[in-house]
Amino acid sequence: HTTRGRANSLRGVLSGALPREKLHSEELFEVLSLCVECKSCKSECPSNVDMAKIKAEFLSGYNDKNGIPFSTRLIGNVHALSALTVPVAPIANFVSKRGAFKWVNEKLFGFDRRRNLPQLVTRTFESWFNKRQSNTTGSRGKIVLFHDTFMNFNHPESGTGAVKILEALGYDVQLADRKCCGRPMISKGLLDKAAKNARHNVDVLYEHVQAGAKIVGCESSCMMTLKDEYPDLLGGDEKARAVSAATVMLEELLVETNDDGKQQIEWNDTQLEAKLQVHCHERALVGTGASLNALNLPPNFDAELIDAGCCGMAGSFGFEKKNYEVSMKMGEDRLFPALREANPNVTVAITGVSCQQQIVEGVDRPARFLSDILADAIDD
Repeated sequence: HTTRGRANSLRGVLSGALPREKLHSEELFEVLSLCVECKSCKSECPSNVDMAKIKAEFLSGYNDKNGIPFSTRLIGNVHALSALTVPVAPIANFVSKRGAFKWVNEKLFGFDRRRNLPQLVTRTFESWFNKRQSNTTGSRGKIVLFHDTFMNFNHPESGTGAVKILEALGYDVQLADRKCCGRPMISKGLLDKAAKNARHNVDVLYEHVQAGAKIVGCESSCMMTLKDEYPDLLGGDEKARAVSAATVMLEELLVETNDDGKQQIEWNDTQLEAKLQVHCHERALVGTGASLNALNLPPNFDAELIDAGCCGMAGSFGFEKKNYEVSMKMGEDRLFPALREANPNVTVAITGVSCQQQIVEGVDRPARFLSDILADAIDD
């Protein structure tokens, strides 16, 4: 259960040192099962071994050989499920909190009853965006906000905050007719379906990139999927590489445009002290510097990075009953103790929805998206 152990086990099967028929076996599945796909190995390993990508390829072959579990289909299609149930969000939210539902969910699908399913909103971000009054000079031209699944159906505050920030910078914010980024599918080895979504999104986004627009977002796992996974999913496709190069986190854009001679944000005098937990994928692929620097842009903000690794939720990993105890132990390694020691008045900032839920359930503290927090420092 180390990155090297997983890689060597897989290499042993591929090289013939272990029986070749073990390639799609339950034994190898168990060896790879505790890889949380954080991508730290890609940035920290001297050989840049990307176990997250290797695991996804293994799971794809494993699914082909052994069939796709229904729970895997549920996780991979979280976007479609959210779109289907959001019209009855109050009922769905009420039912999902009931003990009987959680018991059935655990017995049938393996989702631990101690976890709460993400709550749906009654008004999606997309609905808000389409009815809002734009408030921008447009001096910086157009930019595409990639409104991910969780922004749209669960946490629209991350999107409304992002729009406020981008318009204050002088951008004309656009939405694209996107599909799910495919991250939930990739994590469960549904690579063919993920590639179809990637193809659709790349074709749509490429037109904006060709016109000079950047693709910006708030959910680390989704944006890093566009940036890191799409070129490989689509076989090095030129359009995918162009979209990847044009994709940035909101915090990267804020740091890049700060004092660049163009329209700047007029930050107000809001005072705030924050502790920042950066999502694993962002930490591994673009680093923590941009998010920390962006959160310190308002003159009266004082943000510090939490010295912790993966929060332990890791997408659907922490929801599964077989992983729950490990998931919580990961949080207890450094993250939970650091937050328990922090003053209750300190705001907890996050850049990924997994971290948000793990913090709420692990230490009973609210955790807010970086975009939502920064929007407080901008007057309407």
